[in-house]
Amino acid sequence: MRLKCTLIPAAIATAIALTLTSTNASAAYCSGFSSYAHRINAIAQELSHEFSIHYRHLDAYRHLRSDISQVINEASHIDRLSHNSHASLRHIITDLKDLDRLAHHMHEVVDNAESSHYHGNRFRSDTRHVHRLLTSLNSSIHSMQRLSEQLNHYENRYHFDNRSQHRQHSSFAGSLLRFAFRAHH
Repeated sequence: MRLKCTLIPAAIATAIALTLTSTNASAAYCSGFSSYAHRINAIAQELSHEFSIHYRHLDAYRHLRSDISQVINEASHIDRLSHNSHASLRHIITDLKDLDRLAHHMHEVVDNAESSHYHGNRFRSDTRHVHRLLTSLNSSIHSMQRLSEQLNHYENRYHFDNRSQHRQHSSFAGSLLRFAFRAHH
Protein backbone atom coordinates (compact mmCIF):
# COMPACT_ATOMS: atom_id res chain seq x y z
CA MET A 1 0.00 0.00 0.00
CA ARG A 2 2.88 2.37 0.80
CA LEU A 3 4.36 1.87 -2.70
CA LYS A 4 1.04 2.82 -4.28
CA CYS A 5 0.86 6.02 -2.18
CA THR A 6 4.37 6.94 -3.29
CA LEU A 7 3.84 6.18 -6.99
CA ILE A 8 0.64 8.17 -7.43
CA PRO A 9 2.12 11.54 -6.35
CA ALA A 10 5.25 10.81 -8.40
CA ALA A 11 3.12 10.06 -11.45
CA ILE A 12 1.12 13.26 -10.95
CA ALA A 13 4.31 15.31 -10.56
CA THR A 14 5.75 13.74 -13.72
CA ALA A 15 2.54 14.45 -15.66
CA ILE A 16 2.62 18.09 -14.54
CA ALA A 17 6.29 18.44 -15.50
CA LEU A 18 5.69 16.90 -18.92
CA THR A 19 2.67 19.13 -19.50
CA LEU A 20 4.69 22.22 -18.66
CA THR A 21 7.52 21.08 -20.93
CA SER A 22 5.06 20.26 -23.72
CA THR A 23 3.38 23.63 -23.32
CA ASN A 24 6.73 25.40 -23.65
CA ALA A 25 7.61 23.36 -26.74
CA SER A 26 4.20 23.95 -28.32
CA ALA A 27 4.51 27.65 -27.53
CA ALA A 28 7.84 27.62 -29.35
CA TYR A 29 6.17 26.13 -32.44
CA CYS A 30 3.31 28.61 -32.21
CA SER A 31 5.89 31.36 -31.89
CA GLY A 32 7.72 29.94 -34.93
CA PHE A 33 4.56 30.05 -37.05
CA SER A 34 3.81 33.54 -35.85
CA SER A 35 7.37 34.75 -36.53
CA TYR A 36 7.24 33.45 -40.09
CA ALA A 37 3.81 34.98 -40.64
CA HIS A 38 5.09 38.35 -39.39
CA ARG A 39 8.17 38.07 -41.60
CA ILE A 40 6.05 37.21 -44.65
CA ASN A 41 3.78 40.15 -43.88
CA ALA A 42 6.73 42.55 -43.51
CA ILE A 43 8.28 41.40 -46.81
CA ALA A 44 4.90 41.71 -48.55
CA GLN A 45 4.45 45.25 -47.20
CA GLU A 46 7.87 46.19 -48.56
CA LEU A 47 7.07 44.56 -51.91
CA SER A 48 3.82 46.50 -52.08
CA HIS A 49 5.79 49.73 -51.72
CA GLU A 50 8.36 48.64 -54.32
CA PHE A 51 5.64 47.64 -56.79
CA SER A 52 4.17 51.13 -56.58
CA ILE A 53 7.59 52.66 -57.29
CA HIS A 54 8.83 50.41 -60.10
CA TYR A 55 5.77 48.87 -61.74
CA ARG A 56 3.07 51.56 -61.53
CA HIS A 57 3.45 52.37 -65.23
CA LEU A 58 3.00 48.74 -66.33
CA ASP A 59 -0.18 46.89 -67.26
CA ALA A 60 0.66 44.21 -64.67
CA TYR A 61 0.61 46.74 -61.79
CA ARG A 62 -3.02 46.12 -60.76
CA HIS A 63 -2.42 42.40 -60.92
CA LEU A 64 0.66 42.72 -58.67
CA ARG A 65 -1.20 44.96 -56.21
CA SER A 66 -4.04 42.46 -56.00
CA ASP A 67 -1.66 39.54 -55.49
CA ILE A 68 0.41 41.29 -52.82
CA SER A 69 -2.77 42.27 -50.96
CA GLN A 70 -3.77 38.60 -50.93
CA VAL A 71 -0.34 37.64 -49.55
CA ILE A 72 -0.67 40.22 -46.77
CA ASN A 73 -4.18 39.04 -45.89
CA GLU A 74 -3.18 35.37 -45.96
CA ALA A 75 -0.13 35.95 -43.76
CA SER A 76 -2.33 37.74 -41.22
CA HIS A 77 -4.86 34.90 -41.40
CA ILE A 78 -2.18 32.25 -40.78
CA ASP A 79 -0.85 34.28 -37.85
CA ARG A 80 -4.35 34.35 -36.31
CA LEU A 81 -4.73 30.60 -36.87
CA SER A 82 -1.40 29.91 -35.18
CA HIS A 83 -2.74 31.52 -32.01
CA ASN A 84 -6.09 29.72 -32.13
CA SER A 85 -6.07 26.53 -30.07
CA HIS A 86 -8.96 25.14 -32.15
CA ALA A 87 -7.42 25.83 -35.56
CA SER A 88 -6.73 22.86 -37.82
CA LEU A 89 -3.17 22.12 -38.85
CA ARG A 90 -4.55 20.93 -42.19
CA HIS A 91 -6.13 24.37 -42.66
CA ILE A 92 -2.76 26.05 -42.11
CA ILE A 93 -1.01 23.63 -44.50
CA THR A 94 -3.63 24.29 -47.20
CA ASP A 95 -3.31 28.05 -46.72
CA LEU A 96 0.49 27.79 -46.98
CA LYS A 97 0.20 25.87 -50.28
CA ASP A 98 -2.05 28.62 -51.64
CA LEU A 99 0.34 31.28 -50.38
CA ASP A 100 3.31 29.49 -51.98
CA ARG A 101 1.53 29.26 -55.35
CA LEU A 102 0.64 32.94 -55.16
CA ALA A 103 4.21 34.00 -54.31
CA HIS A 104 5.66 31.99 -57.21
CA HIS A 105 2.97 33.42 -59.51
CA MET A 106 3.91 36.96 -58.45
CA HIS A 107 7.53 36.27 -59.27
CA GLU A 108 6.47 35.13 -62.76
CA VAL A 109 4.30 38.23 -63.23
CA VAL A 110 7.25 40.46 -62.32
CA ASP A 111 9.57 38.56 -64.67
CA ASN A 112 7.06 38.72 -67.53
CA ALA A 113 6.29 42.40 -66.93
CA GLU A 114 9.96 43.29 -67.00
CA SER A 115 10.78 41.19 -70.05
CA SER A 116 7.87 42.63 -72.05
CA HIS A 117 8.77 46.22 -71.13
CA TYR A 118 12.49 46.34 -71.73
CA HIS A 119 13.65 49.75 -72.81
CA GLY A 120 16.56 49.04 -75.12
CA ASN A 121 18.48 46.26 -73.38
CA ARG A 122 17.44 47.22 -69.88
CA PHE A 123 14.31 47.61 -67.77
CA ARG A 124 13.68 51.25 -66.83
CA SER A 125 14.91 50.89 -63.27
CA ASP A 126 17.09 48.60 -61.22
CA THR A 127 14.81 46.02 -59.64
CA ARG A 128 17.31 43.49 -58.31
CA HIS A 129 16.17 44.31 -54.76
CA VAL A 130 12.58 43.45 -55.76
CA HIS A 131 13.76 40.04 -56.94
CA ARG A 132 15.68 39.56 -53.67
CA LEU A 133 12.50 40.40 -51.74
CA LEU A 134 10.49 37.92 -53.83
CA THR A 135 13.12 35.25 -53.19
CA SER A 136 13.07 36.05 -49.48
CA LEU A 137 9.26 35.81 -49.48
CA ASN A 138 9.42 32.37 -51.12
CA SER A 139 12.12 31.24 -48.72
CA SER A 140 10.07 32.30 -45.68
CA ILE A 141 6.99 30.53 -46.99
CA HIS A 142 9.01 27.37 -47.66
CA SER A 143 10.48 27.47 -44.15
CA MET A 144 7.00 27.78 -42.69
CA GLN A 145 5.85 24.87 -44.87
CA ARG A 146 8.72 22.71 -43.59
CA LEU A 147 7.72 23.53 -40.01
CA SER A 148 4.08 22.63 -40.68
CA GLU A 149 5.04 19.44 -42.54
CA GLN A 150 7.27 18.35 -39.67
CA LEU A 151 4.44 18.93 -37.24
CA ASN A 152 1.98 17.16 -39.54
CA HIS A 153 4.35 14.18 -39.82
CA TYR A 154 4.26 13.69 -36.07
CA GLU A 155 0.53 14.30 -36.00
CA ASN A 156 -0.14 11.63 -38.64
CA ARG A 157 2.33 9.18 -37.17
CA TYR A 158 1.22 9.29 -33.55
CA HIS A 159 -2.40 10.40 -33.40
CA PHE A 160 -4.85 7.55 -33.89
CA ASP A 161 -8.17 6.75 -32.30
CA ASN A 162 -7.40 3.51 -30.45
CA ARG A 163 -10.96 2.17 -30.74
CA SER A 164 -11.23 2.26 -34.53
CA GLN A 165 -7.66 2.98 -35.72
CA HIS A 166 -9.00 5.87 -37.84
CA ARG A 167 -7.05 9.09 -37.93
CA GLN A 168 -8.70 11.93 -36.17
CA HIS A 169 -8.68 15.53 -37.26
CA SER A 170 -7.30 17.44 -34.34
CA SER A 171 -6.60 20.98 -33.37
CA PHE A 172 -3.40 22.84 -34.03
CA ALA A 173 -2.74 23.07 -30.27
CA GLY A 174 -3.31 19.35 -29.83
CA SER A 175 -0.82 18.66 -32.62
CA LEU A 176 1.74 20.89 -30.97
CA LEU A 177 1.33 19.18 -27.61
CA ARG A 178 1.61 15.69 -29.09
CA PHE A 179 4.69 16.71 -31.10
CA ALA A 180 6.32 18.23 -28.03
CA PHE A 181 5.51 15.17 -25.93
CA ARG A 182 6.99 12.80 -28.55
CA ALA A 183 10.08 15.01 -28.93
CA HIS A 184 10.53 14.96 -25.16
CA HIS A 185 10.76 11.12 -25.13
